[in-house]
Amino acid sequence: GENRPSSWTEVLRNDQFKETLVEFSVQSWEDNGLVSILKEKTLYANGGDVCYSFKIRDGRMVKNVEPFLCCTHKEADSRMVYHLKSISAPNTVVLRTADTDILVIVLGCFSSLDQEVNPWLEVGLYSKNTLRYKSVNLLSMKLGDVFCRSLPAYHACTGCDYTAAFSRKGKVQPFKLLEKNRNIQDLFGELGQY
Repeated sequence: GENRPSSWTEVLRNDQFKETLVEFSVQSWEDNGLVSILKEKTLYANGGDVCYSFKIRDGRMVKNVEPFLCCTHKEADSRMVYHLKSISAPNTVVLRTADTDILVIVLGCFSSLDQEVNPWLEVGLYSKNTLRYKSVNLLSMKLGDVFCRSLPAYHACTGCDYTAAFSRKGKVQPFKLLEKNRNIQDLFGELGQY
């Protein structure tokens, strides 16, 4: 029989397992049995640093490398924004993630996106009746371009996934200062450009 891991959490933290799982997922789309699922849509999937497209042609699944969509970003957060920037307009895009880093990065880069690309962030869970869609366009307009551009550098300094906050200051007090001070917004906005 097969050896099953005692802790799936530990397995999912293993980088080699994650890479193998992604590779397996990408390869699984080559199966012609999935033609009825894909229909007239195009699926784009990253495997390592390569981006593939899957389309139906003459009733068969066709896989191609998409050289202009290949990227070497290591984090899924920045890969999502990289791909968002390559979407042709007009288009509506739903970003499915539970990670606030994505929203911060998209808001920070929003002014460089094609203005006819309309990104939405899916938040909450269907199973708990909390599923909602938030318009990044509306949020960006409400916050303003300068403030949005300052968010990625602010977020990096105050704490991302692993860093808690400014030492003994938390996140709320520095955020209030950022909201009120255009000079700090400009500074963080410039820092975020590098």
